[in-house]
Amino acid sequence: MTEWKCKRCGRCCGIVPFQQEEYDRVKHTGIQFEKQIIAGHVVYIPKSALKTHSCPFYNKKKKICEIYELRPEVCRAFGDGPHPCLVCPFNPKFDPEAIKQTARRIRNNND
Repeated sequence: MTEWKCKRCGRCCGIVPFQQEEYDRVKHTGIQFEKQIIAGHVVYIPKSALKTHSCPFYNKKKKICEIYELRPEVCRAFGDGPHPCLVCPFNPKFDPEAIKQTARRIRNNND
C-alpha cells in the first residue's frame, strides 16, 4: 500500500484550539485569541478563525503553516492520526463510519 502524503491543502486548518502551553508559544505573533472552556478544558482559539473557520496561521498562497514548528498537538496528530477523527479525508485510511460511531459514543456519554 502506498504511504499517504499530505497535500497541504489547508482544509484541516480551521478552528484550532490551543492549549495553554501551545498558546504561550504563539501569543507573540500578534494574532488575537479568545479564551474558551471546551469540555472542561481552557483553550485559546484565534478570534479570526471563529469568523472565517480558517486558521490564521495557514498561508493559502504558499500552502504552509506559518507556525509549523510551534503548531498545536492536534495539528501534529492530524492527517494520519491514531484516532478516526484525526485522519484526513484524502487519506486512504479515512473511514467515515468510524467517525459516525465516535460521534454516537460521545453523544451517548453526554446524555
